Order: sequence, then structure tokens, then C-alpha cells
Amino acid sequence: MTSPWSVGKRDARLSDLAGQFLRFGLVGLLGFAIDTGLTVGLERIASMPPFAARPPAIVAAMLVTWWLNRAFSFRVTAPQSSLGRYALVVAVAALLNYLLFLVGVGYGMGTVAAILAATAVSMVFSFLGYRHFAFGA
Repeated sequence: MTSPWSVGKRDARLSDLAGQFLRFGLVGLLGFAIDTGLTVGLERIASMPPFAARPPAIVAAMLVTWWLNRAFSFRVTAPQSSLGRYALVVAVAALLNYLLFLVGVGYGMGTVAAILAATAVSMVFSFLGYRHFAFGA
């Protein structure tokens, strides 16, 4: 039998998780805007093909989102302790994202649609990796 106090604690944990995921999503939207804007900008202004324009855009977006996820989403106060683990999650998520992006472009998706699809899939991986590995206890 569950005590009334454990139900309240579970509800509080779910509320904390929902708030954390919402903050993560907001940071992710900003990262998506940076990633997409730089990719499209490099394509159009610098005449770079999308496969070459995407890596610098990913790096820029991930630097911004690391800082915001650390401070805002996961509220970590000692960034140096999470940097190595964060870098590992970022590397795997970026590889997953980039490979899915290439598959999307290869199947005729537009650049923005391919970025969106790749980002949606890698977002779940990233949240779990950041929460449990990079910024987790």
C-alpha cells in the first residue's frame, strides 16, 4: 500500500521532470534556430553544400545549449564537473543527428525538414543523456 506522502513525492518528482523537460525544450528551440539559421545562411551566403555547412552550425548551437542547459534546464552549479560527460553525450547526439540529417537529405527532404526530423530524434537521446549522465547525480 502506498502512503499519501509517497504519492505527493512522486507527483513532485513528475512535476520537476516536466519543468526540466520544458526548459530543455525551450533551450532546444533556441539551439534549433541557431543550427538551422547558420546552416541555411552558410548554404546561401557562402554557397556551401548542406553537408559542409551543418558541422559548424551544430558546434555553435551546442555551445550555446550547453551553457543554457547547465544553468537553466538542469541547474548545475559546477560546470567543469559535467563538461567531459556532456561532451560525450553531445558527440554521440551530434553524430546521430548528422547521420539522420544526411539520410533525410538523401531521400529528398529539404534542408530544414531534414534538420527538424534529425533534431526530433536526437532530442530524446540528448535529454536522457544530459539528465542521467552529464548533469545527473
